[in-house]
Amino acid sequence: MKKYLVSNCYVVLLFLVLIIISFTLKLTSDKEDKYMLVTIQEGDTLWSISESYKTEHSLSNEKFVNKVSKINNVNPHNLQVGQQISIPVIKSTDGVKLAKEE
Repeated sequence: MKKYLVSNCYVVLLFLVLIIISFTLKLTSDKEDKYMLVTIQEGDTLWSISESYKTEHSLSNEKFVNKVSKINNVNPHNLQVGQQISIPVIKSTDGVKLAKEE
C-alpha cells in the first residue's frame, strides 16, 4: 500500500510540473514581438513616434528609438517622408500594444 501511495505521489508531481512548464511556455510565447508598419510623416522622428505611442508601451523613448533603429536598420536622424518602418508590437486581448521593455 505504501509503495502504491509513493508511485501515485510521483505521478501527481509529474503532472504538476508539466502544467507549470506549459503555463510558462504560454506566457513566453505571448510576449513574442509582432510588428506594425508606420509611414513617416513630415516632422516625424523616432522620438516623436515613441511619444505618440507613449501610453501604449513601457519602453523609454531612448530604448524605443534604439530598438526601432536596429529593427529597420535606419539612422534615426535621417528619416524620409513616406518611408515605412516597422514598430515592435505585442498583441493583447484589447488590441495591439507596443512592446514592453525586456
